[in-house]
Amino acid sequence: MAAGVSPSDGSPLVQVVNSPCPSERDVSEMKEIFAKCNPEDSVSEGVQPGSIFWMLQEDKHVVAFLVLQDLREFRDSPIFTAQGGLPDREGYFVSCVCKDPDTHHLGVAKTLLDDVASSMPIQYLLLHASVDKAYLIKVYERAGFEQAGTLPAGRLYDVDTVIFRRTI
Repeated sequence: MAAGVSPSDGSPLVQVVNSPCPSERDVSEMKEIFAKCNPEDSVSEGVQPGSIFWMLQEDKHVVAFLVLQDLREFRDSPIFTAQGGLPDREGYFVSCVCKDPDTHHLGVAKTLLDDVASSMPIQYLLLHASVDKAYLIKVYERAGFEQAGTLPAGRLYDVDTVIFRRTI
């Protein structure tokens, strides 16, 4: 495992690489956090075989996590064809970013994204947000992402979806 440090409180960042799933306790905690943030969705929708889980833990409990997918698995996805396809470089798609609501405005999402960008041998990250999620768009832009394209309503959500790219 690789470790980083959250600048806000010194909590360990723990990366679980290419694991079918983290520990049962971690999975349970991730599902609880996800249910608080997205009661209408299932955490399993963003988790595919080969997923990489990046977790921020405080006192050995998950308080935030993200799920990465290797972009080579998604070359024909509408997310990427919206921006004219993908370059032939190493990159990952952030399929899920979720944090405990009690951690809002502490910078944990940016900390996780920055740690991935500095720790992974990649050239870029992609993610998406629906246009009605202005607070997410601001978080992603503060984390160094730029708008790379838009999917029209109905492709992923009922509203337009913004595709973001961060070149490493």
